[in-house]
Parts: sequence; structure tokens; C-alpha cells
Amino acid sequence: MDFKILQMLYRNPELTYADMASKLGTTSVTIHNRLKKMKAGDAYRKCILVDPKIYGKNVSAYVFVSTAPGKEKQLAEKIAKNREILKVRGTTGDFDLIVEAVANSIYELQQLVMSKIRALEGVVRTHTVITVFTAKDELSYVP
Repeated sequence: MDFKILQMLYRNPELTYADMASKLGTTSVTIHNRLKKMKAGDAYRKCILVDPKIYGKNVSAYVFVSTAPGKEKQLAEKIAKNREILKVRGTTGDFDLIVEAVANSIYELQQLVMSKIRALEGVVRTHTVITVFTAKDELSYVP
């Protein structure tokens, strides 16, 4: 039942407990209790998505960061403190971190990369790739 509840909310976050209960043949209280349990277990959380463009952040990019050995987590935490940074993930391969950033302009992006990422002690090199379009952007996996 939990998976079905998650699928319904994923497709339509505006559904009420009563809507879900009627579709699943159960009660609103059961839906409430199942969601409460999933939230407590970190299987589910509510969030809102705000397009950065409404704040003038029209440029988005991925910055691949190579770090000195053993500095990955420390640098990831420092980089993540910047408001223009949306995600920081540790990776395998040629780079240690992938950073998703937004900016008002390419110039602002350059300043962000140069002064807030490259300037950090332990950053060996960066490679910035500007996003030109998005075909899919999911936050969760729900079969």
C-alpha cells in the first residue's frame, strides 16, 4: 500500500487523504498513519520546487571538481554553503565532485566558480559545463 500511496502523491501532490483512501479502498486515517510512518523512516518528505529563473538565475551549469586526496567531503560541505549551489555529489572517475550551480549570467557563473570553488584550498581543477536544455529532471524514483 505504501508504494501505491507514494505513486499517487508523486503524480498528484494535491491529492487529499480522502482521495487516496477512496482509490485504495481504505480510510483517511490509514493513509495519514502510513504517510506519518514513511516520513519518520525518511522514505518520504514534502518539498516545493521553485524555478531559479523567477529569481533571475537563467544560467545553470555542472561544475566537475577534482580535489586533493581525502578532501572530498570537506570541500563538498564548503561548496554546498553557497546559495547558488543546488547540489553537490561525490563521484567516482576523473572528478571527485559534481556541483550543480545557477547564476544570473555567464559572468556571474565564472565568478562563482573562480572565487567560491576554485579558490578553495584542496581544489585541484574544475571543469564547467553549461546546461543548454533539460529533457528530464526528476527528483525521485517512483516506479
